[in-house]
Amino acid sequence: MGSMFETLMKNEEDRVKEREELKKIEDEQRSVVRTDLMTEKKPQCIKALGVELYERIYNYLKNAKLGNKDSAIIQKDIFNMVGNDKDKMNMVFFIDQLVDKESIGI
Repeated sequence: MGSMFETLMKNEEDRVKEREELKKIEDEQRSVVRTDLMTEKKPQCIKALGVELYERIYNYLKNAKLGNKDSAIIQKDIFNMVGNDKDKMNMVFFIDQLVDKESIGI
């Protein structure tokens, strides 16, 4: 029969495994929620911006991030595309999240 120490260590190992499994499940659930939210937001962005502007902004952000373009330049260029329209700027925020999500494979 094992010692009390061995029993305690076994229990701790089990708890560590349980925490790791729970974290993995939580991460997977967060990913699904983020994907669902972005899937819902993409059509809203297209509706608000129009297909042409949506694609222009999407492609610009994707290329700018791949090229590690300076954020101040990105902001200036985006502002030139959408102007001072707060609704359109909100849509840009979602497009930016979509580009980020796709680049890290969530």
